[in-house]
Parts: sequence; C-alpha cells; structure tokens
Amino acid sequence: MPFSPRDQESVLAAMSNSDVVINLIGKHYETKHLVPTRRADGSLSRVNYAFDEVHAEIPRTLAKLAKQAGVQSFIHMSALSADLASGSKWSQSKAKGEIAVKEEFPEAIIVKPATVFGPEDRFLNWIAESNDRLPFFPLINNGNTLVQPVYSLDVGKALMSIVNQHEKFAGATFQLVGPAEYSYKEVVEFVSDITTVKKPLVDVPEYIAKLAGRALEETIAPLLTVDQIEQMKEDVVALEGTNYYDLKDLDIEPASMDKFAFDYLHRFRPGGHFVQVSGYH
Repeated sequence: MPFSPRDQESVLAAMSNSDVVINLIGKHYETKHLVPTRRADGSLSRVNYAFDEVHAEIPRTLAKLAKQAGVQSFIHMSALSADLASGSKWSQSKAKGEIAVKEEFPEAIIVKPATVFGPEDRFLNWIAESNDRLPFFPLINNGNTLVQPVYSLDVGKALMSIVNQHEKFAGATFQLVGPAEYSYKEVVEFVSDITTVKKPLVDVPEYIAKLAGRALEETIAPLLTVDQIEQMKEDVVALEGTNYYDLKDLDIEPASMDKFAFDYLHRFRPGGHFVQVSGYH
C-alpha cells in the first residue's frame, strides 16, 4: 500500500491488520533538490530527507503507530556501525533510531547487519565502478579499516526466520555478519582480481578526500560524500561481549564473498564474462 512516513494516517492504513511490521526505510546519503525548497519548519533547504529524520524520527513514528495499531512485533533494520560516538552522521542517526524505537516499542527486535554485499549493493559494485572510472583507486587510512561483509540473501533469510519466530525473539538484537574479516584494501584487491581491472592503489590524505566528497555530495546522486569518508575510517566487524544473536542462532551459515561476487561483478570485466569462453572473443 502506498504511504508517506510524514502522513500518519497513511501509515496506519498500511499497518492495519498486520501482525508484524518491518522497517526497512533508510538512506545511503541525504537526498537533495536542485534548488532549495520550503521545509515543514519554514526554512529553505536543498535537503529533502536528512539522516536524522529517516533513521530516527521516522522509525519512532512507525514504532509508535505500530504499538497504537496493536501490531504484535516490530522489527527495525539498523546497522552494525550504529554508534552515537561515531564520526559519521549516518552511523549516529542509526544509533538514535534504535533508541527511539525501543522507547516507543520496548519489545521491538533490532537487526544490525554489517556491510552488505549482493547483486545491487553499494559496496562491491561501488568499488568496481570507481576502479573502472578512475585512473587510480583512492584509499583512506591505507585501506586498513576492517569490514565483515554479509550476503544480502542471508539478511533476507534472517528477517524471514525472525518473522516466523518473532514471539521467541521479542526485545532481542541481532548482529548479522559474514564469515570473515577483510581490510578495505583487501576488498579492493579482491574486486580488482574478479574484474581484471588493475589500477594503482593510492593512499589519499583525509583532507583531500573530504574536499572531493564535499564537492561531489552537492550532486543529486553523489559518488562520494564526506560522511562516507567518515564511515570508511571505522571498523564494521562483529561486536564482542554483547548478548546479541547472530545468523547461527537462526541456523543460517553465512556465505562468503568469494562464492557469489563473480556472479554480478563480471559485468565490469573488459568484454564481460564472454572473454573467458572459447569462440566469444
């Protein structure tokens, strides 16, 4: 059903007669108009949806309305990097969203995936596309930041399993991670091997990267933003010493990147995958 998160009546209509509500609303970057428009508070701004509204205010509204509608279980998609102390506004807003949801719906289930990879991801595809377009691939902090990528299909399976056991997991938090940790440099090298597009890896000073991000984030669909650079500086790996559930608690064996990445990255190879088949090159 069509709804607007800024229109509570439409949200309630969409939730009516639902036992479980899953919030998957999120923004990779703050979307903008070409020219400033009038916001609800009367101010002029190019930003259409800011991180705090998308990741904190809207989840609060949805959780509150779900409770009001008598929904049995509210499942909120957050992020493993959610942290109020993060240098990234995106990660801060994700942490605010978790707090807001729990305040409105204490039994809510929080799902915190690590960096997600899959056919339409903004991770491996972004690296492959940047590597294809640029004369060199820029690294932040020598590419030492750690990630523990999780397969998109595993995230989908986890959500379905949680839905089927929502009463058992009421109030729980899940962290969804892949089977291995990689440095950002290792991931870039992995993508380069698959695509066969070899470019020099260059460590770029943070201030230069942010200058580029500040210019690019003014575009409608930015290739890079200052906030993404902040995210690239922070490890996104399994959190130790927590009472979080994980994929194994749902009887899901996490898939590795090397098993599925070729299926959708081969399109970045010069000539595609046909160059490897006799008679097609």
